[in-house]
Amino acid sequence: MIYKVTAVFPIKEKQQLYINLENIGDTEIKDIKPKFLIINDIKVQVSYIGMMNIKGIPVVVVRVIDQNYCTVEEIGNIKGENIYLEC
Repeated sequence: MIYKVTAVFPIKEKQQLYINLENIGDTEIKDIKPKFLIINDIKVQVSYIGMMNIKGIPVVVVRVIDQNYCTVEEIGNIKGENIYLEC
């Protein structure tokens, strides 16, 4: 099963990262620290570093491999400095 993250962007003033998963809705990640998304009871770690000079929206795909493993693949552009999405 593949989930698409279609709108990932930081809100500098609120120190939050918003992720929109297709057919799931908005998921809000508070605090700029490594966090976990829970997808079908599977933890997916997403870490975020940096919030400077952002003028684009990254597009990534989250793939659920099995009950213990997921991958995040970038399929779009991320504009700005010091921005990292990791799984």
